[in-house]
Amino acid sequence: MTVVQDVIDRLKAEVTALHGRVEGAAELAALLHRGQGPQRMPAAFVLPLGEDADPNGHANIHSQRITEAVGVIVVERHAGDATGGEVLDRIAPLLTAVRAALAGWTPASAETVVDYVRSRLVGLKAGAVFIQQSYATAYYLRKV
Repeated sequence: MTVVQDVIDRLKAEVTALHGRVEGAAELAALLHRGQGPQRMPAAFVLPLGEDADPNGHANIHSQRITEAVGVIVVERHAGDATGGEVLDRIAPLLTAVRAALAGWTPASAETVVDYVRSRLVGLKAGAVFIQQSYATAYYLRKV
């Protein structure tokens, strides 16, 4: 299992306001390709954001800490809200629930707890607001 799948499963189990509407990058890409947003909102999409490796600091063994970043894009409808201010008030408790479910939790596929990194508005499209929260966790690549 991957960290992305662990996060999807965790959000489905812990964030009841999403009603199980949590998918991966492929589903989000398909929607955006068609110029659409999710049919039922709120929804969340979990994306791999990449890995960063620390240098190996050992002479006779190989041991690197790999930090893996994931993004959770939370989507909520904003039709009829020209400034987006109302939707930001509505989505705030959901963003807090996502953060509470993930920050400090250790996925099965990682060796460290999940750290909350940041949150950013990534767009307004197809009558929806898209806000991305970023998280990071780590595992070790070892060879003796």
